[in-house]
Amino acid sequence: MTLRSWTLIMVMVAAFAVMYAEIPPMEFLEAQDISPERVDITVLNVKADECPAGEFCRIDVVARVDKVYRTVTGIKEGDQIKIKYERLNPPEGYEGLTPITFLQTGQTYPAFLQTYRFSWYVPVAGVASFLSFQDTIQLELTVAKNGIEDVRAQVNTIKDFLKE
Repeated sequence: MTLRSWTLIMVMVAAFAVMYAEIPPMEFLEAQDISPERVDITVLNVKADECPAGEFCRIDVVARVDKVYRTVTGIKEGDQIKIKYERLNPPEGYEGLTPITFLQTGQTYPAFLQTYRFSWYVPVAGVASFLSFQDTIQLELTVAKNGIEDVRAQVNTIKDFLKE
């Protein structure tokens, strides 16, 4: 194989790696680490807009605070808080950034939040806003594994093309 062919392969691999890249796991973990509010919640009520595939929908949540690890607004255990956010309803075959968790009534979640005008809270760690540290690491390992497999498939496609 010529130097030109190898250069083409490396450029294509780099391009595909960038296409499939998510936010690096350290950024999620850092966002969790510096979030102003770190609490465990139980979801009491969820209201979501009608949301066709491929669209963003607004999610309104009422949750009870079960445990407070860190707070700048004075949240206390037992408080009811409102959380508002938008979430992509991914279409079939979607391969972009992982959407933020759709919270379910009755379920308990860790929550990494900040206040919005002292009226309600918003998630501040992207997809990791309602994931534990262990779940965040597992998510990133899965994304990395899938990305590597996608890049390998693209490299094999390029090799087959160059053989012709």
